[in-house]
Amino acid sequence: MTQLAVDFVLGVLILFIVCYFPAVFFEVTNKAGSFLHLEGLKQRIYWLLGFPAGFKPNENLGIFLGNFVLKIIQHWEYITTYLSHIRLAIVLVISIFGSLGCSVQLAAINDALLLCSIWLVIIYNLFAIVYKYTLDMMITLLRLFRGKKFNELRNRNDANNFTVSELFLGVLIITLGIFLLPTVAIFYYYAFVMIILNVLALQLILIVS
Repeated sequence: MTQLAVDFVLGVLILFIVCYFPAVFFEVTNKAGSFLHLEGLKQRIYWLLGFPAGFKPNENLGIFLGNFVLKIIQHWEYITTYLSHIRLAIVLVISIFGSLGCSVQLAAINDALLLCSIWLVIIYNLFAIVYKYTLDMMITLLRLFRGKKFNELRNRNDANNFTVSELFLGVLIITLGIFLLPTVAIFYYYAFVMIILNVLALQLILIVS
């Protein structure tokens, strides 16, 4: 009973703070959103488009991936600019949940954070799929040089005699993979995994609280 009372009091307190000091709440949420999403990701992308830590990624692939992400960020900024006109209504709706208790209000903030991170999760999944299939392709080609192929029916590696043309094609593909994989990997790990971990950590804090 005491826990429910404390939860209710904290929820109502946050409700009054948001209603009486909305400008401070807007400033905090804007800085947090920029750090977790837009500005943090844009800084990482611009850093990767140069010579990150002396590492020189594939220039053409790096420019393509960087411009792709920056274009999506630009479109998302258009959406957030439109939503900024109704942000007072959004904040009031979330703060009203404080009348049901602080835990309900934190759950609403967690859901709002999830909605604001959908675009980031979609890009992360796209890069994860590309990275996964690139690794799978490299593993398949390594089997080729060992004279083996994966048997889908028996779920095992079987010996196989490959022609010279197949081996030559495998050499070309694995050479491309060796030179392109580091660029995909650095975009995947540095640009997105770090941001996703920050968002997940914040969601975990909200859920535990």
